[in-house]
Amino acid sequence: MEDLKSSLTKDPGLGAPSPELVDLRMRAEALAKEKAGISHNGGIIPPDELGRVFHDLEVYQIELEMQNEELRHAQVALAAARARYFDLYEFAPVGYLALSHQGLIEQANLSASAMLGFPRSEIITKPISRFIHPDDQDLFYLSRKRLFLTGSFENCDLRMLKAAGDSVWVHLSATVTHGEEDASELRLILTNISVRKQAEQEIFRLNAELDQRVKDRTAELEISNTTLAKFKAALDEHALVTITDAAGKITDANEKFCETSGYTKEELIGQSHHLVNSDYHPTEFFKELWQTIGAGKVWKGEIKNRTKEGSFHWLDTTIVPFLSREGKPVQYIAIRKDITKRKNTEEALVESEERRRLAVEAADIGVWEWNLQTQQLRWEANMFKIYGREPLVDGMIPYGTWADAVLPVDLPEQEAQLAQVVAAGGRGKREFRITRASDGKVRTIQASEMAVIGHDGKATRVVGINIDVTERKEAEKEIQKLNDDLSYRAVELERANKELEAFSYSVSHDLRAPLRAIDGFSRMLAEDCTEILTAEDQRKLEIIRSEAQRMGKLIDDLLMFSRLGRQNLEASEVDMQALAKEVFDELMSSEPERKIHLDLHPLPHVLGTQAMIRQVWTNLISNGIKFTKHREVGEIEIGASGNATEGWVYYVKDNGAGFDKRYADKLFGVFQRLHSQQEFQGTGVGLALAQRIVQRHGGRIWAEAEVDHGATFYFTLPNSK
Repeated sequence: MEDLKSSLTKDPGLGAPSPELVDLRMRAEALAKEKAGISHNGGIIPPDELGRVFHDLEVYQIELEMQNEELRHAQVALAAARARYFDLYEFAPVGYLALSHQGLIEQANLSASAMLGFPRSEIITKPISRFIHPDDQDLFYLSRKRLFLTGSFENCDLRMLKAAGDSVWVHLSATVTHGEEDASELRLILTNISVRKQAEQEIFRLNAELDQRVKDRTAELEISNTTLAKFKAALDEHALVTITDAAGKITDANEKFCETSGYTKEELIGQSHHLVNSDYHPTEFFKELWQTIGAGKVWKGEIKNRTKEGSFHWLDTTIVPFLSREGKPVQYIAIRKDITKRKNTEEALVESEERRRLAVEAADIGVWEWNLQTQQLRWEANMFKIYGREPLVDGMIPYGTWADAVLPVDLPEQEAQLAQVVAAGGRGKREFRITRASDGKVRTIQASEMAVIGHDGKATRVVGINIDVTERKEAEKEIQKLNDDLSYRAVELERANKELEAFSYSVSHDLRAPLRAIDGFSRMLAEDCTEILTAEDQRKLEIIRSEAQRMGKLIDDLLMFSRLGRQNLEASEVDMQALAKEVFDELMSSEPERKIHLDLHPLPHVLGTQAMIRQVWTNLISNGIKFTKHREVGEIEIGASGNATEGWVYYVKDNGAGFDKRYADKLFGVFQRLHSQQEFQGTGVGLALAQRIVQRHGGRIWAEAEVDHGATFYFTLPNSK
């Protein structure tokens, strides 16, 4: 019984009886006592009952053995589970800590110990605050406080201190368990996130760096955009810009291009540049252009375009193709600069150079250039002609070729003058003689030269001209001879003029006396013999007197005309309006019966000799009065036109007989008359005298007229300034 009891009460391998075995043992003891005939009051159990008890006990024993076998299997499984749990707990990739309500560490797995770098023995019973970074203490206790208040799961990231003094970032997950008498326990799970934090910090750093780079790049782009905008504004201000698609159709044009071409942007878009083609360039020119830009290359050149109005202008053009990823042009931008002025200048320079060349050839001027470094001369074609040599293609000859052509007696002086020009960097003029190579004749050469200064301030070359003045020198000698002869003739002429003046005075005096006698005696005869002279006799006497007076007037005019060339001009300011009015009134006083209407306009003052100009007015106004005698009312208009800068034009206009304009050039000749003496009296000297006076004052005189429609006489004189 004791063995059975022992077997029933022991749990092999467990060390302590289970509650089920204890209960079974107690039942077996009671049943054994009952079946063995031993009652509670000491009675005996019958044998058959005792057999059944043992049978039941055997059955129970078998069941117990089976249960024990199951328990042994369970024990093995539990031991294996405990081993797995130990490994999982101790070597988990996270650290486990159990904290008391006071914050002391009660349990720690090996992973937590390794994470902190402390032996487990130095962790257990230590306050958790010892292992938390000072900067993260508040964060931990705030999370702990929330955990106790809410009982919910809490997470936070914080730094924990390691044995080496550095720190480790952990993700802390915490829960709370409540024990007896409110003894709470914190269970912490620590996940090492240092790598993640380092990665986050690196990502943060990279993001910060990226943000800074983005900001820097944005700033650069803003600066680039601003610069690009300024560049575009500058480009639009100074250049003509168009954009075309791959087919050459214009998609955009700036205002400068529109302004220059004369087309609006709406008129240009969708059109090709053929719209502004001037037809100046050949087809091959544009073919080469399209081949270049079609191959994705930049084309540069000068194009002559035509505006909408039809005028032409030159453009310095650069066409840039924009390429796709495949390297094919998708659009073109053309940047142009108006170079019309430059092209015109170039054309003018070419024309000027051509004119210079023609002038040099026409004037037989030889142009030369002397290189001081190489001692070589470059002659143009005329130089070879002057020196009688065959021209060379490049025009280059040694300095000695020129020196050998100069007469030895002249060479030293010429070289000395050339050396002075080179040393002073200035100009020079020379004259020397050469022996012409083609015929051996001595020719006189006139030379001019100028030194060309280099960057170092010294002469690098000399340019100049040669002119063969042999014929001119000979002509100058001939002219000098003629001048000497002319001087002699002038002296003779002056003597003759003096003799002529004396003769004129003598003739004037000698002719005037008989004329005065004829006029006087004719008048006396007409007065004394009135009664015996017939009317015809008196008419004849009147003709004699009239002709004598006309002869006297003619002598006076001729003397005045001859003296006019020798009379000195005494310039003073002349009031032309007052002078013309005075002359008209004086002339009309001798013909009071005439009806003459004067239309006198304001006349500007002039500089001149008043007596001579008075004679001009006298001759022209008297001319108007004379040739209007057949008009019932004569009309005379006097005026002026022009300005003080270009000079004044005065005129006298009448409504008289006029003249045939075909003979206008004869009016101002001495004794030239377009009307008979019987029709209009006169000496034929007045207009010639007026012309001589006007010309001596630096002016000119002319007339316009039609027969029977009056005449207008014009003359110019310098203004009062």
